This record gives sequence, C-alpha cells and structure tokens, in this order.
Amino acid sequence: MRWNVELEQCLVAIAPFGGPIAITRNPGVLVKATKPSKPAIGVYTSSGLLISQFTQQGSSIHSMDWTQEEYLVTLFTDGTIFSSDIHGNLRGYESLAVQAEVLLASYHPRGVVVLLSNMQLLHVAYRMGGEKKIWNVSVLANLGFKEKPLCIQVVPPRDDYDDTSSVQVLVSPDPVDSPQGTLYLYDETQKIDLGTQTTLSHVYKLAINPKGTQVATFSEGGYVNIVDINMKKYYAKFGTKSQEAPRQLLWCGNDVVVCVWRPDQLNCPDSIVLIIAPGQEHTSIKHEGDIHVIGEIDCMRLVMNTECGLFGKVPSCTRDTFTFDPEIPDTDVTVLLDAFRDFEKQRASSVKSIRQLSGKLENAVNGCIDVASCEWEPEQQQFLLKAAHYGKSFCKGYDSDKYVDTCKSLRVLNAVRSADVGMPLTWDQYQYLSSQVVIDRLINRKLYHLAYKMSTYLDSPANQIKKILVHWAYEKVQAKLTDDEIVKCIREKFKECPGISYKDVAERAWKLRPPKTSLAIKLLEKEPKAALQVSLLIDMQEPEMALQKAVESGDTDLVYLVMLRLKRDVKDDALIRTLSNKPVARDLFLSYCEHLDPRLLRKYYATEQLHHQTAFQAIRDYFTEPDDHKKPFHLQEAKDNFAKRKDRTVEKDLILEQEKLLKKQEEYAKKLNEPRFTAMQMGVAATMKMLFKLKAFKEADKMKSEFGISDKMFTWVKLKALSKYGHWSELESWINKLGKKCPIGFRPIFDEAVKYDRTTMARAFVTKIEDYAERCEAMCTIGMFQEAIKVAETERDVGILEAIRGKAPADMKGMVNDAIHRVG
Repeated sequence: MRWNVELEQCLVAIAPFGGPIAITRNPGVLVKATKPSKPAIGVYTSSGLLISQFTQQGSSIHSMDWTQEEYLVTLFTDGTIFSSDIHGNLRGYESLAVQAEVLLASYHPRGVVVLLSNMQLLHVAYRMGGEKKIWNVSVLANLGFKEKPLCIQVVPPRDDYDDTSSVQVLVSPDPVDSPQGTLYLYDETQKIDLGTQTTLSHVYKLAINPKGTQVATFSEGGYVNIVDINMKKYYAKFGTKSQEAPRQLLWCGNDVVVCVWRPDQLNCPDSIVLIIAPGQEHTSIKHEGDIHVIGEIDCMRLVMNTECGLFGKVPSCTRDTFTFDPEIPDTDVTVLLDAFRDFEKQRASSVKSIRQLSGKLENAVNGCIDVASCEWEPEQQQFLLKAAHYGKSFCKGYDSDKYVDTCKSLRVLNAVRSADVGMPLTWDQYQYLSSQVVIDRLINRKLYHLAYKMSTYLDSPANQIKKILVHWAYEKVQAKLTDDEIVKCIREKFKECPGISYKDVAERAWKLRPPKTSLAIKLLEKEPKAALQVSLLIDMQEPEMALQKAVESGDTDLVYLVMLRLKRDVKDDALIRTLSNKPVARDLFLSYCEHLDPRLLRKYYATEQLHHQTAFQAIRDYFTEPDDHKKPFHLQEAKDNFAKRKDRTVEKDLILEQEKLLKKQEEYAKKLNEPRFTAMQMGVAATMKMLFKLKAFKEADKMKSEFGISDKMFTWVKLKALSKYGHWSELESWINKLGKKCPIGFRPIFDEAVKYDRTTMARAFVTKIEDYAERCEAMCTIGMFQEAIKVAETERDVGILEAIRGKAPADMKGMVNDAIHRVG
C-alpha cells in the first residue's frame, strides 16, 4: 500500500468490484489533535494512492458506504446524509430532520436503513442525479424498545435498480427487551416475530447473502448459524470459541461466511479472519494490525495497513491443471502445456503429445484459455495463451473469437490491476461489470488516457469515446493555460472523433468559479449547431451575441426564442438597443409586437423616434379601444406625431376630419336622441345613412357641404339608405326634384326599385335611363317587352331585338320577328 494510514484509528468504507477505499478518523477513537477540524475524508485506490481528500459539513460521522455507481454515502450522527462522487463533489443530500441521534445503520445497494435514538426505523432510498435532495425517506416502524438493539440488518431488495421497492429489516433486540432472545422482521406494513420459528438465542451480528435467501448470525455462546431467510431451515452451526462478537460478519459470494476480529477485541496485535465454507470447512488468516474485509461475488478483498489482497476459492480449472498427483492422469490442458514446453525446446515429443490429444485438442485449447483468464501474473497468462495459440493451430475450423476476446480482456485487466490504477478486478468481476462500466469508472477517476486507449483497443461505440473526450475536456478547461491554448488542444483532440458538441464543455468553463466566460465563448465558436450556441449564450447573459448567432443561422424560430428570452430577462430599453442594428431580428420583433404586445411596439417607435409609425399605431389603438372616453386621446396622439413630420400633412388632415366627424356624431346623438352615433364607430357614409334613416335630411345636406362630399357619393348613399329603410315617398320626391340630371344616372334607382319589388316606381324611372341598350334590358326585366321592342326598332338594333326575342314569352316572339324583318 502506498499510503501512510493507521486503520485502527479510522472508519473505513470499501467499494466492491475493486472500487475505492474511503477513510476518515473514527470519532470513537481518541487521538491527539492540534486544533479543531471538520471530518476529513480521504478516498484511495486499492493500492493506497490518494484520489481525493475533502470535508463535509456535519457533526460526527457515524458510518460510510458506497453505492453501485461508486458514490460515497456519509451518514452523520445527527441524521444528515451526504452523497458525493470520489472527488468529493456533492451528488445528493438529505436531512432526517429529527431531534434524535443515529444509533445503528444498515446499507444496501440502493439505500440505507437508519435506527434513531427515539427507536424510529427509517429507510432512505438513494436517487442519484444532478439535483440535490432528491431522496425518498420513509418510516418503516417505531420499535418501542427501551434499549438499543444488538444489531439490525436490511434484507437486500430483489431488484437492486428499483429504488421504490419495499425493504425488510431484521432486528435483534437487547436482552432487556427480549430476555429469551428473538429476531423481528419489519417492513412498511407488518412486524413478524421470528422467535417462534427458531431456537436462536440473542443475536449480536447478522449478515444476509447477496441473493437474500440465507442469513448468517453470530449468537450467544460464540456460534455462527446459517439459516434460511424465514428462519425455518438450518444449514450449519459452527462454534467459533469466541464470546466476543466479530467486528465484521459478511458473506463471500453466496455460500461462504467470513468473521473478522480486530486486535482491540482480542487483546493481541493480530487480527483474525475466520472463513467458514459449506460443510463446516473452515480456515483462518492472522495478520498484524487491523483488517477490513469486503465480500465480492467470487472472493473477498482484505485491506490492511501495508497491503491489500484477495482471498478466494481456487478455480477448478486451475486446480485440475496445476495439481501434481501421480495417481491422477494428466488433464487435456496439462498435456497441451507439456506439448508447448517441448515445442519451445524444439523436441519431437511435442508432436506426439498433440497426437495424443486427437479429438480432444479443441477442448484442451478452450481449457487453456479458461485457465489463463483466472491467472493474475502476466507471465503465466502469456505462457498459457501461447500454449492455446499453439494448440489451435492444429485445429481445423477453430473459432478464434474466444481466444481473441480473452487476450483483449486480460490486457485490460492487467492495466487496471496495476498499482498506478489500483482496481483489482477478477475475471468474473470484469465479466459481471462489462468493459463499458470499467471504462466509466476510469473516467470517474480522471484516468482519461487509459480510458481512451482502452476504448479504442476494444472498438467501443463512438458514444463511449465521445464521453471520454468530453470529460477530458471538462478537466482541460481548468488548466492554467491561455484560452487559445486550451481551445487549440481541445479542438485537436475532438478531431479524432467528429460529432462531439462543444456546448457542454463551454458550459463547464462558464460554470467554473471564477467563470471563464471568454474561454466559453471561444469554445462556442467551434460549436456547429446554432441552437446549442444560442441557448448557452442566453444563459451566459450575452444577448447581442446570442441574437447575432440566431440571425446568422437563418432560423426564425431561434430568433424568436432569443427575443422572448430577452424580453423576459432584460428591460425594454436594453432589448430595443440590442435589436436596433439587426434588421432581420428587428422586423421579426415588430411583427411579434404588432400582434401580441402593442405596448412594447409603441415604446420601440418612441425610442427610435419613428413618429409616423407611432401615429399609425395610435390609430389602430383608436379602432380597437373598447372605452369610448379614451378614443380621443389616441387620435390626439396620432395627430401630434404626424405633426412632427413635414411629409405627413395628409394624414394629419384626415385625423382633423375624423375629430370633426366625432364632434358631429356627438351632436347628432344628443339632438336626435340616438346613441348609436357614438357607439358604432361609424364613418362619414355610415353617419349619413343613419341620418337618412332618421329622416334628418337637413343635417345630412349640411354634412355633405361641411365634409365636401361629392354629388355622386351623396346620391349613392342617400339612394341606398332611403331604399333600405323604406322611405319610398321621400325617395321618389327627391328623384323628381333632380329632374333629368341625376349624378349617378337612373339605372341604379331602377335597380333599387326592382330589388325591393317597387314595380310601379321602376316603370316610372325605366324610361329615364339614357342608354337605350340598358333601357331595353331594364324593360325586359319588369315585363315591358312591347316598349323594349319599340325602342330597339327605333334604334334599328338587330342585336338587341334578338336578345329581347330570347327573353320574351312565346306569344310575343312573332312581334319581335316582325320588327327584326322591318329593321333588316
């Protein structure tokens, strides 16, 4: 071990699968301190290399444990729980918020069960993520005991990846609360007394195998009992000859139980590790100083002051191959190894040994590969793989995939097992985790070069390589180099794997403390996707640059996104200044405001001194204003703004005329007792129509002269109004006064009479239509065919006569034909 640590004075948490080791001072051990300090936690590799050292806010650390993702969970005695990665970065936080101290804790892969001094049993389910305080705390039970229980043990959930699944907890009460000794099984719904199902006395230690099917107990009298989870079936009972409960009771795999006694318990300088295998086979290990043990899926890892080692069952293939027993015939693998040794020494007996394996050579090769995968020494691995390669050269059609995969995997394992990396994985552990998980763990340790080389060597997916490069870039932006040097370095690396986004790296640079904003902007310049550039620039409070990128992209939706974010986050004046010199964005902004935010549009016009646009907007507001009392103010605003422009006199005069109209309408509303003059937003023509409806002819004539309405327009309006409202006598009297000169002619008068079925009036005015063709057509419309024939014959127009013949009834077609004959 490369550390200088005394484990006797420390709390230790070891991560499985060759994971890191977390160490902090044990608050229960008195040591000489120079000054008060917060609890410092050191994270080491299995070879004793320091990965990180950090402190956490809290009172006194009760215990620590690792999650499957290699997050360190730290439980304080006041009920505060922190989760951090191996570098001390906070990943989760929870406070139990109770006025009680933590007595006991039992961890499982997705959570921890905590027993408080008020005898409340809580379960905290981990949910790792980017946010803080996202864990789920639930109350399992209120035990109601008088004394602290001897021990508790959580039953691992069946699904390690389901943080919502219910958990069960075994509790061994103190003799005060249970003189005869028993075990209770608690979950969220029930409490089961297992004392009626077992003869166990007081249980001081509990351990449940990874499958959750068997329980190992250390009970009164120094016995280790192995029973099923329901306490109905005994598998073994082993006497340890120790009345002191071991400091650790754990499982190695699913069938081996391990007890660990430390020197302070034995009053001697050695620690003892007792290993109990099925059939009560056992062995023990003695070592000077403290020992901490963690069970793995196929072995156990021992951490000591000066070394770290693995202890496990020798694989059967290795035992069969290297066990020397003259009475047992050599295995096929042994024969192949002897043949290879002879081959290396250039002996002819090598070929004889190969012939001896006729029909079994392929099995021998596969067996040799299996043995190599279980070896730790690279020299021995190489020898076995060379022997396998030699043997497979004599096998026709041999599939070399297994050989190649094993060679690659062993090369990876040898790399991570080295002291510089400190990840002692066995073959079975590597197969369980997969190469991708191992690479992710190298990334977490910031071993980017090794992770990158491993990924390219194993032909990992492109996403895996991108992930490595991005995390490397996260670290690179913190380097003490110039911005240009960092950007150049990152760009050169990213060229090796096209398609990597610069946005996340730029965001990491910006979020540093203090932020490297200029570096983030330079990195964003390399980002090909405008949407990613814009979103981060907005968050970085760089509105002008974000807007420029959005405009350059040609994506109007992106421009609108920037504008809306700016509208929300900055003041109106700042937004207008930003848009003033960007025509595309400005036009989109004006279109948006015109439909959705007229207030901001008016402010833009006022700021940019666009007086005519302000006036037009005031006119639009005038027509949409629901409050009649406010309408004059909009007109006044429009008039004032038009007055500021010398080229807008026409518009100004129109507003003056509109104001005069409004005054007239108010006058008519009072004089004629008709509120609709002011309520219906009528123009000049509509106002005159209303006057004609009310037979206010004098007011209408006066309005004609005051507003300069032409004779034609006045005649049209009066004709339409009188006919619509049925004032036919007034209409006829008025037309007769006009004599033969009607400004619009007599055809419109005729049409109005026909439209409202006033046939008599239509016959009276049809003869006044000046154009004879229109007169003939109008006569046919009201059945005056004889008169129409006479007019057409007088004008000697055969075409009109033929048109009349097409419309005339059958009894008059002869008259039309005679007229055509006379004309023709």
